[in-house]
Amino acid sequence: MDNIDPKDLLLRYSSGSCDEDEKRLVDDWYATYNMDVADISFEETEAAKLEVFNLLPQPKKPFIRTLKPWLTAAASIAAACTLVYGASHFIKPQRVQKEETKTETTAHTIKPGSNKATLTLPNGKTIDLGDAKDGELASTEEGVKIIKTGDGQLLYQFNPDAVSAAGPMDSLPSKIIGKIVTAKETPVLNTMMTPRGGQYEIVLPDGTVVWVNAKTILKFPSTFENLPERRVYLSGEAYFEVRQIKTVINMKRRARKIPFIVQTNTQEITVLGTHFNVNSYDSDEGVIKTTLVEGLVKVTDGEKNATIKPGQVAINVGSEIRVRKADLEMALAWKNGDFAFEQENLEEIMKRVARWYDVDVVYADPNLKNKPFSGNISKYRDISELLNILEATGEVKFKTQGNKITVMK
Repeated sequence: MDNIDPKDLLLRYSSGSCDEDEKRLVDDWYATYNMDVADISFEETEAAKLEVFNLLPQPKKPFIRTLKPWLTAAASIAAACTLVYGASHFIKPQRVQKEETKTETTAHTIKPGSNKATLTLPNGKTIDLGDAKDGELASTEEGVKIIKTGDGQLLYQFNPDAVSAAGPMDSLPSKIIGKIVTAKETPVLNTMMTPRGGQYEIVLPDGTVVWVNAKTILKFPSTFENLPERRVYLSGEAYFEVRQIKTVINMKRRARKIPFIVQTNTQEITVLGTHFNVNSYDSDEGVIKTTLVEGLVKVTDGEKNATIKPGQVAINVGSEIRVRKADLEMALAWKNGDFAFEQENLEEIMKRVARWYDVDVVYADPNLKNKPFSGNISKYRDISELLNILEATGEVKFKTQGNKITVMK
């Protein structure tokens, strides 16, 4: 096997005609392709990729379902090429001139986002959560401890003994207070802000868990005690797992559930105990999407309102609130560590790429914004992998200079 042609080996492997030793060679190399096993230039890789792609069938439209970068056994046998595996076929880009394959890029230096955020306390103190050490960061006048855990979570802990005994989600013991306040000034708020390229998980004072996406602002009080509702303010995107809390009024056994309200610039989402995602990047997309995983929520915008059930999404487009069946996998992909898109315009895909990788995207041809793509890839991959996969369709090319990405034909 000393003189194996890597191109021939890969083609026979994809057609199922390899013998067991050859198949094992490709499998063993693929399992370790992320390791630095060969010193092969970007230009050599692109040329080999194009040569193999030109031998494969031409797909009818761009499709990158299950985006798996297939690099051949070339790292072990002195050549390299990159293939993108589709749902039922390989993808070949349109034929280009040799000099056009030399994409000018430094995309490999652009790393994915991470757990980064700032927290501004009611007293004006700002804490950089990315740099802060694990442990207690501060405490409030209400007796709430603010703790950064080792797994990248921020915890607002009121009465630690009670919290530790709280039990499973939605079973927090009732709090007994003198009376429910029917009118109260808005409490002074904490502000968590994630930058582009950042995300963070926080446990609010009532035990509600919130996953905060990049370029998002979340405001909330240090405690919800003695308040008639649990109201938070959101600009951007976040996923909520709300704990149900009951309050016993006037020391009597008449329980009242305390509603949880997410307020955005244009609407309110009212829940009692449920799991849902809110996408309110108002300035970017112009619509607000509330996707329900479990429970029941009511979306209100002025006189317009809609109640949605699990598996539905409420889309607030300003003039109306539309309720549709939701694609939960797509809506929650960001929380689960993926980029996922189904026949989605390139412009919408690149907006998410820009927020997560902290880059600016411009288009040499505005018509490219409307090209649809479908696919799924881990958002923790280097940005060059995502861009190379999109380029492999032959529909677009990318030029990266610093943190600026230009989309070209």
